[in-house]
Amino acid sequence: MNHLDKFYEEIANARKYHDEKNEGKSRVCARRAAGFAINAAFAQRDIRVVDKNAMNLIKLLKTEPALPAAVHQALDDLVLRVTPEYDLPGKIDLISSAITIADFLFPMETQTEPPQ
Repeated sequence: MNHLDKFYEEIANARKYHDEKNEGKSRVCARRAAGFAINAAFAQRDIRVVDKNAMNLIKLLKTEPALPAAVHQALDDLVLRVTPEYDLPGKIDLISSAITIADFLFPMETQTEPPQ
């Protein structure tokens, strides 16, 4: 299994749930997708991560120096809390945020759609 296979699987799940209007599950899958991409990038750099929880991986990547502004924004979006109505503030697309992070971490490997 390719190190991005789990990323693509979760992105596909996030899109499916979004299409089904199940935004809660879509958000969870987008965050998990980002977590899989971050974990794979850390593994390639021989950075040992004990807690592989997606939210913790997202927060850990945020501490990396010299991240591009778009990546910082994507990471910030992914850790936003939902409102009491279970919505994100504004028009935030967590699927796009997860893809932005994967594109940054694996610039020559990621695609908007998984390989066939």
